[in-house]
Order: sequence, then C-alpha cells, then structure tokens
Amino acid sequence: MPDPTLKRPRLLVVVAHPDDESFGCGSVIAEAVARGHTVEVCCASLGEEGEVAADYDLAGRSLADVRCDELLAAADVLGAAVLPPLGLHDSGWDGPPAPDSICGLDAADLAGRVATVLAGRDPDAVLTLAGDDGHRDHRRLGEAVTAAITAHSRPDVRLYRWCLPNDLMRRWAKEMTELRPETAHLALGLAELGTLADHVTTILDASTHVALRWRAIAAHASQTSPYEGLSPELADAFLSSDHLIRVR
Repeated sequence: MPDPTLKRPRLLVVVAHPDDESFGCGSVIAEAVARGHTVEVCCASLGEEGEVAADYDLAGRSLADVRCDELLAAADVLGAAVLPPLGLHDSGWDGPPAPDSICGLDAADLAGRVATVLAGRDPDAVLTLAGDDGHRDHRRLGEAVTAAITAHSRPDVRLYRWCLPNDLMRRWAKEMTELRPETAHLALGLAELGTLADHVTTILDASTHVALRWRAIAAHASQTSPYEGLSPELADAFLSSDHLIRVR
C-alpha cells in the first residue's frame, strides 16, 4: 500500500476570476487530479465586473456571490479545492481600474499577496494564465505570480502559464467572419491573440477530460462560455488539448 506519510504533489492554480479555472485550464486541473496531485485554486477576485448571461436571473443576489458559488461547484467537478480569494476587485476589460482591483493595486503589493499564498501552501508547481486572450487582469496576475515565485519560492517550484494557441484563434476568427460577416472587425483582433507555436513548451492531451470539462463549464451558468457558438470541431480543438508555457 502507498505510504500515507509521503507528500502528494501539490499544484496551486492562481487565476483572476471565477470561471478561469474551467474556461481556461480545467483540463490541466483534471489531469493533475487524475495523477494523484492535490490541486488548489486561488482566485484573485470574484469577477464582479463580468457580464451576466442574457437568460440568467441573479434572483436578488450579487454577481460576486453567485460566481463564488459557481467556482466552488466547478472546482468540485474537477476535483480541486478552493482557497480563500485574494480579496481584490475585478478590473473589467477597460477603463480606469479601481485602486483595490487586480490592475489598480501596486504591482509589488499584488505579488506580495500571491507570495503569502505560496508560503502558506508550499506547492510543487504553480499554474496561472498567460494573459494572451487580451484580458488585462489575466496578464497582470500572471506577471505577479512570476514575480512572487522568483522572489519568495523554493528554487525547485515549477511555474507554468496556460495559453491559447494562436493557430486556433485564427481559426476562430475565420469561422466568425464566415458565419457572421458583420463581426469581421472583431475577428481581426481575435486573430492577433494567443501564443505562437514556438513559444509553447508543453502540450497536454486532454481528450479524456473533455466531458468533465464541459460539466465544469456548465457550472458557471451566470457566464457565457467562450466556446458557445463555435462549431463542434473548433470547440473540440480548444478543449481536447491544453497548451502551456513553462516559465521555470
């Protein structure tokens, strides 16, 4: 029998908003759990600035409360635990960020908050988002995680950033243009997002986790999934493999 005294490998996932762990790196979480890792998710904000899906009724609750519950439900599907959030506000896509938001907080203070979580959990590996989808919170938090690990972690802690392949983003832009020509101007910007293939260091075959991933995505009922409206072939291409950049 396995020695219960041996420490299970621990993966810490640091994301900006509830749903990042499912819309983004959900298959990495599922694979780590399947391999016997302890996986914990720390969310910087509660996604207060997110857009509510058109057919969703908050029933008098705050969006932050709803999204917190959705995060817990999605993490349970994936097999991960949820840590207390960093207590910051969602910065939104644009406009002046609030002082207590992910982009409004001083960079050193943000890295310090991440470092406090790292010290308390002592992970073997850390996963965050590359921010190549254009959301400023994803990019800013990824920078803070890198700074925190460089300054405060054990030298053997591995850091990965989950990224979007640029070739899939270009397929998405092409599909948008063909199906909805009026969105051509948006498709141009979409095609510039993502990470080029020669910057990707690790590709995970996530095909065995696709069904689980859809269940986790569905747990975020108040949000509109980025895969909604894609052709089945393109949605499967996004979900059947995950692309990572190993930072250290």
